[in-house]
Amino acid sequence: MPFNSIIIKNLEVLERLARELEIEQDAEFCKEHILLMKAAMRKLMFEDGVFWSTYSQDYIKIKVATWAHFAPLFAGIYSPEEAQVVVKNHLLNEETFKSPFGIRIVSKREPSYQATALSFSWRGPIWFAPQWFIYKGLIRYGFKNEAEMVRNASIDLLEKGGFREYYSPETGEGQGAKNFTWGALVTDMIEE
Repeated sequence: MPFNSIIIKNLEVLERLARELEIEQDAEFCKEHILLMKAAMRKLMFEDGVFWSTYSQDYIKIKVATWAHFAPLFAGIYSPEEAQVVVKNHLLNEETFKSPFGIRIVSKREPSYQATALSFSWRGPIWFAPQWFIYKGLIRYGFKNEAEMVRNASIDLLEKGGFREYYSPETGEGQGAKNFTWGALVTDMIEE
């Protein structure tokens, strides 16, 4: 899901560049493929008000609530009404994704959720790359207060725990590798 959203965002940038350079054929190619990808994602990945990651040629949905639900905000795939519901019911829900220190990458309700990783883990801790994608998606849809919350939480993590690989969503404690530069993404969390 995040990969698809990144490709769509890249195509949007390429379309804009092609139009600025007056290369209309390339701009139209990008526009057409953006629409095709969004339609395919809606058809094959959207269910219960969110987009799910899929696998296999049959597009079997991976029904694990992860930050991938929020990646489509980055690419503008949700309708404004759908985005409102996703942000209110999932992102800001303290029983699922919202923690006092940022956004968990796996819902707290998932059996696989681990707040503190004993080893490398994408099962719950806060990682700066997903925080950045979420922040940019919130800005895109006009959720300025929510985006500011993500940015401020990210800054607080850096001030408290330094540049770490990931952070506990329950304590804010830095974990994993030290001097991990993903935290530098905070410098790009500015309102556009």
